[in-house]
Amino acid sequence: MPLPLLLPNLMPPRLPPLLLSRTHLIEKLHRGQAGKLTLLHGASGTGKTTLLALWRRDLLIFGKRTAWLTLTKEERLTGRFFSSVVMAIEKDTPEIGKGLRLLLTAGDGVTGKLLAAALINDIALHEDINIVLMLDNYQEIVDSEVEHAINFLLENLPVNLHLVISSGSWPSLSSLSGLDYSSQLLEIATDDLLLNVAEVEEYVRDVKEIALDDVACRSLHEKTEGWITGIQLALSRVRSANSSQHKLNDFSANWDAVNSYFDEVVLAKQPTHIINFLHECCLLREFNEDLCVSVYQSLNAADNIAYIKRHNLFCYEQKNSFRFFKLFSQALKERAKGIPQEQLIQVNRRATYWYAKKEQWNEAVQYALDAGDTGLALGYIDQCAMKLVEHGDIKTLYDWIVRMEAFPGIHSLTLRIAEVWMLSFLFRFDEVNKRLLQLEQEATSGL
Repeated sequence: MPLPLLLPNLMPPRLPPLLLSRTHLIEKLHRGQAGKLTLLHGASGTGKTTLLALWRRDLLIFGKRTAWLTLTKEERLTGRFFSSVVMAIEKDTPEIGKGLRLLLTAGDGVTGKLLAAALINDIALHEDINIVLMLDNYQEIVDSEVEHAINFLLENLPVNLHLVISSGSWPSLSSLSGLDYSSQLLEIATDDLLLNVAEVEEYVRDVKEIALDDVACRSLHEKTEGWITGIQLALSRVRSANSSQHKLNDFSANWDAVNSYFDEVVLAKQPTHIINFLHECCLLREFNEDLCVSVYQSLNAADNIAYIKRHNLFCYEQKNSFRFFKLFSQALKERAKGIPQEQLIQVNRRATYWYAKKEQWNEAVQYALDAGDTGLALGYIDQCAMKLVEHGDIKTLYDWIVRMEAFPGIHSLTLRIAEVWMLSFLFRFDEVNKRLLQLEQEATSGL
């Protein structure tokens, strides 16, 4: 027997007295009311529900009618979903919903499309009442029979209804493709929800009331990439301004909390084949279908990557590849610590060959060094050292040469000339003169 609707699900969570303002997003949400649908979707812990509750508070201040429903797995059934929706609407707008309520009592044979039609007509009959219907936690009903009914609702949406969907994953709504992004659909995604440096400073100082300097706030932003839950966990053990800098420098002090969050809130909900694929991908600096097939012979790489994107599993898309958020990558690597060293070497070596075949020498060198194959790395460095000089990528060249200092006497002439150029860029002219003298002496003795 399904659980009855819990009345707290008809209200957003209680907002704390001190909150990040997020004014630019609130203004964006207000402008989006002119369209049919507002879609918030993003990674777990990015503040979707809080933002929606903050906006709802603004709407109520302006006298707007709203209906809030936090969805659960119980709402995957069409009848239960529309019963919950009508209760959410009736809470603040009791004059709407009588036709839908009557149809819900009709028994078996009532389809989701009929229920959606009844809701559409109930709202359209009260054209003087504008309603914002907010469906939070939408990922709980993705791929259910309810989505067919929501598609019909979106295709026939009354002008006095604005639908808001907040979800951890991309909805399976075919009608989305038919909406005009400029006038009918407002999308707020993970990138929009992440905090910028100024917002991190505001959150730390005004909301958490912790005295961190600008450098520490920028460091916190860099470590968490603006992920609000990561910031909260980083600050969870900071009790005073005197201890704050030390605690943030040693983020590992809060690492157990970060790990637990990813384990319990994110990874526990994923199927085994996706967990295994995540563990494979975290060993790569970035990943794409072709690289995963080459390194792991992964026949389902395309489907797995599509799943990761759709479910917002903490990854960025960069050109033709993806990379995980730093904290998520670290959590996955922590889980993958038991992988034998021989397997790690094989992964790095296969990645080396893949990048070399693409003539992406920077990555090829990095993976060759990670595989412990110094000879192979030197060969690749020879091919691209002067290109790095030409492009001014001195840091990469410097890092390579530092790592190569453990193997004196095997540097090629090309690499040694590139090193002279690098030292010139760094204004280390005494060392430049010393290297040039050595090269001249070696050339002279070789004649």
